[in-house]
Amino acid sequence: MMHYESAFSRQGLQQFLLQDLSSDIGCKIIKNGIYLSGGRALLSGMRERLEEMTLIFATMDSKPLEAVVSGECEMLPIVSLSN
Repeated sequence: MMHYESAFSRQGLQQFLLQDLSSDIGCKIIKNGIYLSGGRALLSGMRERLEEMTLIFATMDSKPLEAVVSGECEMLPIVSLSN
């Protein structure tokens, strides 16, 4: 299992998350918090470390591996309407 330290250092998460976003999206994240989903959400200490590094509240889906697929399924009708 990958340890969260290597995930953060390899991704450069702090810079990616906080500097490459538009001000509108950044404000929404600060206001609403960070929502963790997918496999890396399951890394031990990920939520706590992310909160520590960003000073932004983070929460994890009850089924993080299923959340990504569920979100994409919800978006399919919207995407097909725009094409």
